[in-house]
Amino acid sequence: MSYYFGRDSDGSWTEGGPSDSATIPTVPAGRYYLRVEPEMDAGASGLQYELAVRRDVPSLSFLLIAAFLLLIPPIVTTVRAVVFTQRRWAESDYASSGDDD
Repeated sequence: MSYYFGRDSDGSWTEGGPSDSATIPTVPAGRYYLRVEPEMDAGASGLQYELAVRRDVPSLSFLLIAAFLLLIPPIVTTVRAVVFTQRRWAESDYASSGDDD
């Protein structure tokens, strides 16, 4: 994650963004040390930044997968009901044959 900005003969430029986030999917249990090393010009004044570390954050992808899996039975049931109804009407005495004589 980085953010650079400056000015050259073509004008102002930026790279990256002033705020960013990163998600690390799976980290084994244990004790860790987080080292943050901000870099800036030697003559620059102090740098202020905020760091938030969260664990066990729910993922939206799992919710979408669960919703899709929960929708499968109603979709299959609806398709089977429609097919059954079409076949039942096709075999009835009142089925349309396409000839309206």
